[in-house]
Amino acid sequence: MNCLVREQQGWVCDKMGRKFHLDFIKKYYSESTILFIKTIAHRVYRYNKNALIITCGASGSGKSYIDLELLRGVHAYVHGEFPPDEEVINRCFFKLKDFLTILNTEEMQNPKKSRGQMFISEEAGTQASNRTHQNIANRTYSYIVQTFRAKGMIIFFNVPSFNFIDSQVRKQLHYLIETKTIDVKRKTCIAKPLELQYNSRMDKIYYHNITAETDKNEWLSVDLIDIPKIPDSLEILYEKKKTDFINELNLGLQNALARIEEKELKDLIPLEKKPLTEFQQKVYDLKCKGYNQPQSSKILGKSISLICRTLQSCKKKGYIGEEPLENEVLTPIHPNKPTPNLNFVTTK
Repeated sequence: MNCLVREQQGWVCDKMGRKFHLDFIKKYYSESTILFIKTIAHRVYRYNKNALIITCGASGSGKSYIDLELLRGVHAYVHGEFPPDEEVINRCFFKLKDFLTILNTEEMQNPKKSRGQMFISEEAGTQASNRTHQNIANRTYSYIVQTFRAKGMIIFFNVPSFNFIDSQVRKQLHYLIETKTIDVKRKTCIAKPLELQYNSRMDKIYYHNITAETDKNEWLSVDLIDIPKIPDSLEILYEKKKTDFINELNLGLQNALARIEEKELKDLIPLEKKPLTEFQQKVYDLKCKGYNQPQSSKILGKSISLICRTLQSCKKKGYIGEEPLENEVLTPIHPNKPTPNLNFVTTK
């Protein structure tokens, strides 16, 4: 039985003999959406590659729902049924640490078992931001997208803007989905898919319309896709997970700000002064009365250097605002009279 006959019967095979369930997804998606789903699935199962897809759009434009529904659609095209809601939610992560935990499991380490595994990175721009130069999250994301091709995974990123992603990560992406509008009556999100091509010589990314082969052996250009809304049961689970993450994030930010404010208050509160010794108190009292170091030395019968060191000790205890000069000797200056021990230049 050739490939065309299989397609006419509602399913097609890749080179490894895997069946694709075309008839099943025809019940739920439009032709343009099916062509995009086929493009992703065939890239992984037929051409032995991975698929990195980024979804961009304003807040509330349906980015997350698009990724969730496309994950369900690719799974249905490959397996002939939609995945359970719990499984879909478990493949959606908000923290890079959670994704790394999944990648380090025994199943994900095996390339045969990891092929076709799908994940969604929510708000990837907050972790792979182009505003933080070579931080740990940037390096980790860059390493993931460069090295896990052999695993044959499919990962969806969603961010408000394409430029939110670090440039090293952007160069490795394969598809871009731009949200356009939401059709409230039909409960679908209209988006434009594009294929990304990075030119290393020009260091530039090019954007191409996606062309795919239909079940009638015709090649069509995919302009817009309309992604249906995810089931209500999945929406409830997703919104709960998102709310828990936002609450945890807000609490963390609140605690961080509280620690900063507490530190600032401690810096503003003057330190408790340590008591002065009897001799330090005498030197400090003379300083407060306006006596300089030579005068204090004569009054107390001590050397000027000792008076200077004592004043420095008083300052360390918080009693003097200005640091005295080492071995300071204050000589009165009289107008129109040369002052000894001063360097001056005379001009003729």
